[in-house]
Amino acid sequence: MLDPLCLIPARGISTGLPKKNFKTINGTPLVAHTINSALEARRIDDVIVSTESEELAEISKSYGAEAPFLRPPELSEADVLLNEVIDHAITELIEEGYEISDERPLVILQPNVPFTRPEDIDAAIRKYEDNGRHAIISVVEERAFFWRTSNDHLEPFHEERELRSELEPLYRETGSIYVTNRSILAAGDRVGDTPSYIVTDRRSAFEVDTLVDFWLAEKIKAGPEIVFRVDGGNEIGMGHIYRCITLARELLNMLEGRVTFVTDNKYEGGVEKLKSTEFDVVTVESGDGFEYINNIEPDIIFIDVLDTASKYVRQLRDTSAAVINLEDLGEGAEHADYVINALYEDGNDRHNELFGAEFVVVEQEFKDHWSNINYEVENVLLTFGGSDPSNISTRVITELGSADLSYRYKLVLGPDFLHDEALSEVPDDILSQVDIVRNSNDMPGLMKWADVAICSGGRTAYELAATGTPTLVVAHNEREAQRMQDLDAFGAVVFLGKAEKLEDIMVAEELSSLDAEYSRRVTMSENAKKFVDGSGVQRIMDLVYEMIIG
Repeated sequence: MLDPLCLIPARGISTGLPKKNFKTINGTPLVAHTINSALEARRIDDVIVSTESEELAEISKSYGAEAPFLRPPELSEADVLLNEVIDHAITELIEEGYEISDERPLVILQPNVPFTRPEDIDAAIRKYEDNGRHAIISVVEERAFFWRTSNDHLEPFHEERELRSELEPLYRETGSIYVTNRSILAAGDRVGDTPSYIVTDRRSAFEVDTLVDFWLAEKIKAGPEIVFRVDGGNEIGMGHIYRCITLARELLNMLEGRVTFVTDNKYEGGVEKLKSTEFDVVTVESGDGFEYINNIEPDIIFIDVLDTASKYVRQLRDTSAAVINLEDLGEGAEHADYVINALYEDGNDRHNELFGAEFVVVEQEFKDHWSNINYEVENVLLTFGGSDPSNISTRVITELGSADLSYRYKLVLGPDFLHDEALSEVPDDILSQVDIVRNSNDMPGLMKWADVAICSGGRTAYELAATGTPTLVVAHNEREAQRMQDLDAFGAVVFLGKAEKLEDIMVAEELSSLDAEYSRRVTMSENAKKFVDGSGVQRIMDLVYEMIIG
């Protein structure tokens, strides 16, 4: 199949806002933002701009697009349908020597959506190829109290007045990305009868049609000043640190803001990890870091330190910054703008709380990976957190090694692993069966390698769920146990119990049982991907976007 061809229809004169596509955002013409997104997408080489304006065609060429023809002025009138413009472009391109078969993917991007993400374009193309070449459209998720008219009155779209986070999501077509082909277009509709979709964040779907939109676009492009107050390492684990690093990178990718981390220097593992990143890091001496945060004058503050105090969060709110607390069951949560408790399926009925696995933070690599469920289990991944405070690693490999099962094992040890001495005492004949991986930078690759995983109940359990890897879970503590019971009830994992009762769990027997039930593993994989759909970062980005635009 030929590589996708990208088409950007751009009018020289717009009826609503004259010469809209010439106007600049941060010094770059509107049309050029979309051209840049297309050229940064991995799957696109040919970017064609269709316009009636010679000047706009030259601008498009200067930013790397092609403009091999000018379309007739009558095809740039306000009442002309997009399909007519596409049909004309295809005819012209064929005459110019471009090969456009009936099935060649045609990616149509709108120039008035300047923040379209290259990753979303690539995702739409992958979806097109994976879904039998049905058309793909971009949508945004909406959870709001919609109404419809009935006999001059309003009726609620939803049957019951629920918390916003519990509303059934609706999906609005953004118009920013379409992937289609000539066969679909020939039927008279660029999306056909059975289009599929990708969900984008709201910033990516932001449309520029008025002077106010240009003002907002400048504000969005500049991005916010963001602070993460987070601790991790030693006895509290590294999950908080990794979650915030993932969010920070996505924020910079999507919002182009400025990020600073503030962390307590007594947690050496967390400090070391943060200082190895590209971000500015401020360490504080056994304090909450309020003075440092206040001096930065942030627009948004993320707090990920567990069970915040009421006074502290009120202080931060008084700085005029928006405050988002992550995994917080403390009194301070009442005073945050949002509390995102992704690891709990039941909230506290707070007005500001969003909870459940749909907000779990996982990196794009986990979201994009789908495990192939092999009929027989050969590869088993073992991973129990950055420090493994309960020493599950040593206890599990000892049991598995003694059971003499015919599996290949990889044991991942984190940067703060606390039990090297105990691990060294494991008999050599058992250790020889295990490939020990320290401080891995490729957890998605390891999960792809695994047929089954055995892990603790922290962040990694959710990453494994997002990949669809069948997983057995042992919890370090009661907090993890509560979370894993929810996943087990959904059929997404097999929860074996808490580490304090590990001698009674019989991990080897549970692994052999899961190996023997292929259909059960397939169902677990499907349930896990439903439970953790991998779009949590995107939903959090939507909250941040709403805060930026006011």
